[in-house]
Amino acid sequence: MGDSPLGPFEYKGLIMDQSPTKCWTNHHSIVEYKGEWYLFYHHNDYSPQFDKNRSARIDKIHFNDDGTIRKVTPTYVGWALRLQPVKFSSTATRN
Repeated sequence: MGDSPLGPFEYKGLIMDQSPTKCWTNHHSIVEYKGEWYLFYHHNDYSPQFDKNRSARIDKIHFNDDGTIRKVTPTYVGWALRLQPVKFSSTATRN
């Protein structure tokens, strides 16, 4: 945790435990969307015998009063079905 995106940072613990199947889901993305925060990650639910075939997951993040992230419990569906799809235009520009 830090006051700046560039640090310095202080270790505050894990935000997600390693999967019991040992699938490495520890390189997530955290995204704010319409005032809510979400954890994007992946898992090998649909191919448990082969760790490299992975499916995307999205779960909502909750924060403690001190700003730390509560541990996220992985789900099969999470909040993915509750998000509205984002529409892109062919004339849109990227920054």
